[in-house]
Amino acid sequence: MAAFRSIASINYAQRANASVSVPSGVVDGDVLLLAFLTGRASSALDATAPAGWTLVSGFPTTSNDAGNFFVRTWLYSRVANSEPASYSFSHATVATEGVMVAVSGGSATAPVATINTGTGSTVTATGLTAGSGAYIGFIGRGWDFYGSSAAPTQTPPTLTERRDPTDGLIYVADGTLTDAGATGNKTHTNGNTGAFPWAGILVAVEPDVRKQLLMMGVN
Repeated sequence: MAAFRSIASINYAQRANASVSVPSGVVDGDVLLLAFLTGRASSALDATAPAGWTLVSGFPTTSNDAGNFFVRTWLYSRVANSEPASYSFSHATVATEGVMVAVSGGSATAPVATINTGTGSTVTATGLTAGSGAYIGFIGRGWDFYGSSAAPTQTPPTLTERRDPTDGLIYVADGTLTDAGATGNKTHTNGNTGAFPWAGILVAVEPDVRKQLLMMGVN
């Protein structure tokens, strides 16, 4: 099955360029997911991703508030192979944040994700359908900092909180599907103090069946 291994992140802060560490314990063949955002007044700003990462279909997504502050969010993936200590995005001096999650037992097939946006204090990630043993990641992107939220309670699967930062906009929870099928929508309370924008992302990494068979001793 595909399951959470580890996570690494950098907080939301002004910086020129940004480096996100590779999570601890990563081995070749793990699937890496990398969520990254930029925040800037007046207009959205792109960032140049590190080489070797594939943009997940449907990204980036961009939100702005009534004061025309823009946040642009990306989701990338790659299969680990002799990983460096970190990966860097190139960008001008703006607010940025990044989170990398390592998934063990995942397939090299590109992850699929749903993206939903809205305003207010409740993030809703649109459900998807995945196979038995698939990793399901919930990524909430708020406008004000997180720090006192909880994982969505809707099942399947049962989600475990992995990141709830007091200095960040990106929240992460995840779990593994026992049976193939639909996850349904996932909701939770974000850190927004008003009618500010949010993004709700649900991402699925299918299990690598060959790895499962080898672990069972089937060639």
